[in-house]
Amino acid sequence: MRQDLPVFCDWLKLRFRVDTMPERYERYVSCHTPDEKLWERLSWVSVTDLHHIGAISGMEEATDMRKSDATVIQAKYNPETGFLTYDGNLGRFGRGDNVWGQGVFASARHFLNRALAADRFVIMSPIELRRVDLTCNLTFENASDAYAFLSWAGGVKMGRAKPDRYQTGVTWVTENWSAKVYDKIFDLKRHKLVDLAETINTEVGYLLRLELTLRTDELARLNVAMLDDWQNEDQKMNVIFTEKFKPLMRGGAVVDELVEEMPTRLSNAVEAWRNGRNFVAAVQDGRMSRATYYRLRKEVLAFGIDISQPADVTRLNIQPREVPFQFVDAPSWYWNSMRRAA
Repeated sequence: MRQDLPVFCDWLKLRFRVDTMPERYERYVSCHTPDEKLWERLSWVSVTDLHHIGAISGMEEATDMRKSDATVIQAKYNPETGFLTYDGNLGRFGRGDNVWGQGVFASARHFLNRALAADRFVIMSPIELRRVDLTCNLTFENASDAYAFLSWAGGVKMGRAKPDRYQTGVTWVTENWSAKVYDKIFDLKRHKLVDLAETINTEVGYLLRLELTLRTDELARLNVAMLDDWQNEDQKMNVIFTEKFKPLMRGGAVVDELVEEMPTRLSNAVEAWRNGRNFVAAVQDGRMSRATYYRLRKEVLAFGIDISQPADVTRLNIQPREVPFQFVDAPSWYWNSMRRAA
């Protein structure tokens, strides 16, 4: 396994004090008594990259970005404490997508430099991190290999966290951190980025995404709860990321190459036979016609398996293969396309 994984930042939640409340964040709900104002709750205000890019350039909104490309960040100002909080996909800020990105410190500074220019406030305290998402991409030769890996990952524990499978991925959730691996190609298509998904699939491989979410207590435990803690971040991101995902990086996802070579109809029948299904009994009970049974037996015999006999796990014709994968950096054409869109 490579030691310098191409880990980058996705989601960030930042908190710090400011010298004055930005005018457009003055949206909180309050209630009054005869003598004083009591703060009932504070509401989030949506901020988009179009606003900040437009404010810097003197336009109402950026003309070189589509609205569908805008990254929505939520902002909240607390007038009692003077804290301003940003929460969102800062790793995608000013970009059309987040398939690859930058580190924690670089992503935060890129966003804050634009926010400071747009809203003209001064940061009056060290910048705290309340959530950090680290991510990395795995590439497979094809979708079958990728989903074999997902199937295997669905049986792997991470520390005390048990896997929870869903259709296109697996998650592990604890009180202080969570992790997941999922189909990034499917995710891109779901977000209407079909051309990008197909280009990546053709030129890079079938992409799965590993994501690690670190919440406040976990950040404190790891001594990375302040933005300045991430200034020399490449090694730090790698150490944290590889430690959490170690169970998935040891190698695994062994699949039966013989079954993979079969048409889906036959492989499903063979797997059912291995799991104990008796096809002879199915014919006798009228659950399968004799013609269907004899045709299926003949087709499966060509692969050296006789479904007329009970499956014997000690004598099964299994050809194991470990699914290969690679951690993949962004190709040069990806960054060139990002520069054109920014």
